[in-house]
Amino acid sequence: MTIPRSKLIIPYDQKVTAAPASKVQIETYINTQNIASDTEYLVWTDLYRQTTYVLKGSKNEWLLVKRMICSTGKNLTPTPRGFFTLKNKVPSFGQEKGYSCKNAYGFIGSTYLYHSILYDKTGSYIISGKKELGQKASHGCIRLLPEDSLWLYTNMPKGTKVWIN
Repeated sequence: MTIPRSKLIIPYDQKVTAAPASKVQIETYINTQNIASDTEYLVWTDLYRQTTYVLKGSKNEWLLVKRMICSTGKNLTPTPRGFFTLKNKVPSFGQEKGYSCKNAYGFIGSTYLYHSILYDKTGSYIISGKKELGQKASHGCIRLLPEDSLWLYTNMPKGTKVWIN
């Protein structure tokens, strides 16, 4: 069955109002999920809280090492949910479209990536994204502060499990 787009009702993106989870809550929750990674790291993006967590350890013994505010996809252009793997790094992209995103790390090919907020095409001036962090704002990628995108890009090995939920 096909439904015309004009007949769909997609709710507006509501502001995130969830309180931050504590370190104990995050570790307790993630360690009940039976998630393993091919590396000593696990990256979890919590769509409800618009936060990305990096944990170190192994299945059911994960410890939180970093928490990063992020922006995921809007309701019209959602970030895919599920389990993925960090695969490919790109120092920057988008210049041909008039903007630049730095420190991109793909978890679904080159279609969906963790990356910095948007800069002008020279990469020197922030044009969008900083004020939207913590809210749904992207076309599906996961935007981070520049220092957080650099940290993820620099420290996460390829093959690290990503859980977006």
